[in-house]
Amino acid sequence: MTIDEVRDELERLYLEWFERVGGDPGDFFDRVLSDDWVYIDYNGAVRGKPGYADYIKPVPPARAPRRPRELQVRTFGDLAIVHGAYEVPGGGTDPDRTLRFTAVWIDRDSMWRCLAHHTSAVGDPVS
Repeated sequence: MTIDEVRDELERLYLEWFERVGGDPGDFFDRVLSDDWVYIDYNGAVRGKPGYADYIKPVPPARAPRRPRELQVRTFGDLAIVHGAYEVPGGGTDPDRTLRFTAVWIDRDSMWRCLAHHTSAVGDPVS
């Protein structure tokens, strides 16, 4: 795969990921997250694959992450390092936020699986 093809595929996976937040996750996360996946959210909480679908299920669809932007992908054999940003709409007293992320993906059996994902809030929340 070319770097552009890898980038397109990972962007497609992020778009589907974001659509699954607050919706029916189906088997998406079982397929895309490695069993030992580690997620560090912008508050510093550490999560794993077990329970992630339950964690994101109650998120109102209007507060689900928006399309990734500034997506950068570097490949190292069957590994890809991805970083970029996305918006998370606020609600009630919760402000909109811009989050930056770094993730590590691996191509296993011609399918990309996420090994780790870390997010950080950017500055003050967007008002």
